[in-house]
Amino acid sequence: MAFEKGEKVAIIGQNGAGKTTLSKLLNGLLRPDQGSITLFGDDICDKSTSVISKHVGYSFQNPDDQIFHDTVKKEIAFGPENLRFDTQHAKQAIDNAIRLSGLTELLDTPPYNLPFSQRKFVTLASVIAMEPEIIILDEPTAGQDKAGIQQLEKMIHTLSDTTIIVVTHDMEFVARNFDRILVMANGQILSDSGAKETFYNKPLMEKANIEQPYLMSVVEEFLFQQDITTVEAFRHRLKNGRIQQ
Repeated sequence: MAFEKGEKVAIIGQNGAGKTTLSKLLNGLLRPDQGSITLFGDDICDKSTSVISKHVGYSFQNPDDQIFHDTVKKEIAFGPENLRFDTQHAKQAIDNAIRLSGLTELLDTPPYNLPFSQRKFVTLASVIAMEPEIIILDEPTAGQDKAGIQQLEKMIHTLSDTTIIVVTHDMEFVARNFDRILVMANGQILSDSGAKETFYNKPLMEKANIEQPYLMSVVEEFLFQQDITTVEAFRHRLKNGRIQQ
C-alpha cells in the first residue's frame, strides 16, 4: 500500500485486528519481520526511530505515555527545539500548533492538571509543532466530548498538506472525515476504499465485526439511495427532494 501527500486515511477494525501494529510499523516503533517500508523512496527499516519521527509523528492513545514536561508550552516546544529549528521557525511552528489545538489559555498549566481530553490535545499539538509530513493518531476521539471532536476535525482539515492516518473505533468520526478507509481483521487488510464502499458493504462489515455508522443504518432502513455518508449530505438530499427508494 502507499500513502500520498495530504491524504486522510482511517484504519478500522476490532481489537486485535492489527491496526496499532500497522501504525507503529509506519513510524519505526516496530520493525517488520519481512518486506520493506519506504518513506520518500528510502527504506526506513534500518533507520532509527528518532530519524523517522522527524517525518512521521505519532500521537499515542494514552497521552500520559508521551507527556513529560511541567507546562503545556514546554511540552509543545520540546519537539521544535530538539529538532533545532531556528528561533523564528520554532516560534511559528509552536504558535501554529497552539492555535490549532485550542490551548492558548493553558500554556503555563502543568499538563497533568488538565483533564484527559485536553491532555490528548497537548500531545497532538506537540506532534504538529514538529511539522512532520505524516501524522498518525491512535484513537484521537477517545475521551472527547462533542466540542473536542469538532476541534479535532477542524484541526485535521486545516492540515491539508499533511498526510494524516487515524486508528479508531469511532465509525461516525470516520464516515464524516475520511475519504480512504482501511478495514483490518486478523492482521490482514480486507478492504481499502471510500466511506460509501466500506460502510454500505454488509458482508465486509460482518467479516470485520464492525458496526455500521448510525446514519448509514438509517439510510439503509428507509431504502434511500446508498451514497450518503454525512448528516449534511442527508439534509441536503431531503431538502431537495432527491431521495430515491
